[in-house]
Amino acid sequence: MSHQHNGFREFVIVTRHGQTELNRHNKSVEDKRHEVLTGRTHTPLTEKGRTQALEAGERLQTLLDAFGWRLKGIVSSPSPRAVDTAMLIGSRLRNSMPDVHTDRRFHERSLGVLENMTIGEAIQRTGLPQEEILRLRQDFDRAPEGGENYTQVTNRVSSGVFDLRREFFQGGSDLQAVLVTGHKGVVRCAKHAFGGLSREEVVKFDVPNADFVVFGFHLREEVLPEDVPTHDRTIHFDR
Repeated sequence: MSHQHNGFREFVIVTRHGQTELNRHNKSVEDKRHEVLTGRTHTPLTEKGRTQALEAGERLQTLLDAFGWRLKGIVSSPSPRAVDTAMLIGSRLRNSMPDVHTDRRFHERSLGVLENMTIGEAIQRTGLPQEEILRLRQDFDRAPEGGENYTQVTNRVSSGVFDLRREFFQGGSDLQAVLVTGHKGVVRCAKHAFGGLSREEVVKFDVPNADFVVFGFHLREEVLPEDVPTHDRTIHFDR
């Protein structure tokens, strides 16, 4: 774990929710065609997922203590699995837990008509081969009917981060942080917008359940969406 602030005064900590029932199912199936396309489909945390979230809260407290950061707020996707993760993380913080706010901009990517289908069902519905279905669910340019592409998700995640910085970071001499609980797609798109990862790198970027990625910003720096920060603005922390 690096202890360098690199001059940053504001930190946005983005985490994925804990393991869900469909996460567990998709890892257990031997035939890829039986994997479920989750997207925004509701799926509750497993017991393992709840434990992961509690452990994430302990790691977050360690992180805050090690760097002297003051947690100003917790913002979650409105998805129950993300809200539950946020509440469990907050329950392990030593100081009083900030209120959990929800923001739809941190929701998982919508898969439209493919939501909650197995890959086999999606193949039948679209007539596309399996490889094309797998590419379509994380494509930057194309979207399933009624769904989103990764470019659209990146734009709304970027907008959400800019607004929460304005809302929660008030200046001053202390180091300030906000926690965002979201989804694999949210973490990946944040890495694209603020971490300098290319489109090709983003879709290969692994996002374990309840793991953190931290982005550092200079105090009161205004960044326009078209003025995307470069990779040296990202600080990585090992679990």
